[in-house]
Amino acid sequence: MRERPEGFSNVLAIQWLCAAVDQFTGSNELADTPGFLSGFSSVADHPSLAPFARAAFSLRQLGVSFTSENELRQAVYDFLTWEEMRREEDDNYVDQPYSIDPRSRRITFMRRAGNDPRIEQWAQALESGLAVRMHGMSAAEPDRAMGVDPREIGGRRINIDLGNAAEHLPERPVHDNSPRERRPVSIPLVELQAIAERFDAIDAADPNRTPKAWSRRLRDARGAAKVDVLVPAADRSKLVPTDAIMLDGLKHMIGLPGTGKTTLVTYCLAARTQAPHCCPASLDRGQFQPDV
Repeated sequence: MRERPEGFSNVLAIQWLCAAVDQFTGSNELADTPGFLSGFSSVADHPSLAPFARAAFSLRQLGVSFTSENELRQAVYDFLTWEEMRREEDDNYVDQPYSIDPRSRRITFMRRAGNDPRIEQWAQALESGLAVRMHGMSAAEPDRAMGVDPREIGGRRINIDLGNAAEHLPERPVHDNSPRERRPVSIPLVELQAIAERFDAIDAADPNRTPKAWSRRLRDARGAAKVDVLVPAADRSKLVPTDAIMLDGLKHMIGLPGTGKTTLVTYCLAARTQAPHCCPASLDRGQFQPDV
């Protein structure tokens, strides 16, 4: 858990989001923030959003997660309702820094009073990161003996002393987190077709396996290609056909349901593993089964 910065609350989260967008992107629109807050590296790593990435991470740690435009608008309406009630109940209530219009197409906002000092304070708090929330429990003392009282009547108390246990513990494993060199991977389309044919042969050899028609996903009954693989031309003016799939910096694969995303991932995984005994499993979760 993270410590909430001073002045932050769930209903004011939309104001903090406005401060982050204002200070780190220079925009006055919230319509794109569901994507900005997603945490996807393809978004957060973009040069234009680099200053906002740290603030977005802090907001997610605070539970700010607007996954759709409708959810975002609802948060604005909730804030406006809350603010109206506060104005009625508290004569000393100070307006929040931003005025937000949930009815506008891009959910625009604007500063109410010029350079409100809270804006910079909130932005700095989000950028610097959130402190870990400390709980009230005492930390365990490994060198201190402890006892276990029995629940049964007449039971014997058990004393445990682990003072010397540390001498017999194995060394703590350390994971190697150093960056690994990743080179582009080229997978020829003919190799994918060969994998599909091999999968069909594996299915046919097992009467208990439901045929998945792997080859027909790439070519029809006449052998014509059912999938076109296109890449940007050298001058980036159009898309041109290619005979290989290049994996270089790939982060996300998007597409409508049933368009073949999982099938393509399955082929590419099989091509990369080069395991002669690897056979297709149910595609429900895109997993493989070892068939050794």
